Amino acid sequence: AFGLTSLDGSTNGNGGWGVLVDNGANANNLEIGESINNTMGGLAILGASSTNNSVGRQYPLAAEPFLLMQDNLGPGVRVEASNTRLRFIQAAGNEGDGIIVEGALENIQIHSARIGFDSNGTLKPNQGSGIHFLGGVTKSKIGQDTVTYWNRDPRTSIGGNRDHGIFLEDVSDIEIKYTDIGVAIFHDNLAPNGGHGIYLLNSSGCTIGSNKMDYEVGIVGSPEGSGIRMEGAETFGNEVFGTTIGSIRNRFTSDNFYFPDTNMYGIHITDGAWGNIIGRRGWWLQLKDPFTEDPIASFLTEVYITSSAEAGILLESGLDPRKTITVNDIPTGGNVVQNINTFVNDSNFEYANKIGIILRGDA
Repeated sequence: AFGLTSLDGSTNGNGGWGVLVDNGANANNLEIGESINNTMGGLAILGASSTNNSVGRQYPLAAEPFLLMQDNLGPGVRVEASNTRLRFIQAAGNEGDGIIVEGALENIQIHSARIGFDSNGTLKPNQGSGIHFLGGVTKSKIGQDTVTYWNRDPRTSIGGNRDHGIFLEDVSDIEIKYTDIGVAIFHDNLAPNGGHGIYLLNSSGCTIGSNKMDYEVGIVGSPEGSGIRMEGAETFGNEVFGTTIGSIRNRFTSDNFYFPDTNMYGIHITDGAWGNIIGRRGWWLQLKDPFTEDPIASFLTEVYITSSAEAGILLESGLDPRKTITVNDIPTGGNVVQNINTFVNDSNFEYANKIGIILRGDA
């Protein structure tokens, strides 16, 4: 096992992978640097026994050095082993997904990543999806769980990829939070993905968003697709809450950056997907310091949807809608929309949804 090993300048222009962790290599910590212009890809962790490896900066520093995976002829990073941690990865301009995780794996953690942007923050698309989980991945996370208020790590930013921002394909129990999709790192411009912001295909038990405002998910930049698309008869039991679709929250003022017609649909549930929940019951709550009145924490339950060219929500599938739910239960039939907000103070309707909710077909 390696300790804090720098990859800086040492893994460029190879005929295979820039870095290959294989055949049971475990408990390695590969730190900052770059892996550029390699034939198979930037970095691969292969073999089910190659576990407990960490890639990218793992401990807080004053600066934000990223491990750059760029311009490779395959994916930026490929993972085929459980218990892998990717942090401060910058994957851009690769001829594949920015990060691909495949197999019956668990406990994959990705956070503070920049996908589709080069080291200057300039858009540099990957020729696939930003992050792609497939083939049985379970019990894994994209985005941080806990963030200290001071000197916090940056949010995961995903934009400009040819396909989707995040693609969950035949997976389960994936958590996504503390992530922005489809917008530039500093929120000054759109960075559209070619497909959907988050695409769930035959995937179940996943959660998108957080009940804490600081950790919420923001999704824009899917003009040819949906902020979130749920598709397939095996797509059930997923929950979306504490998520903003169609605008990005200003982290300093709690106002929003709005973009007109940024998604075709805010959320699209189709092709047999059932038993999914949009919004949690309860009210928005902000706790304040009793002496200074400064906000301490904000708790979110709703999904805020604006700027959809066609509709905030399009429902085209679901089973028996008469089945009811209680708090924290998974619906046994229909999809449930129970707490959304589509209001925007815009007299010119520039940032409004064309239609709030559409029920169509098999909804």
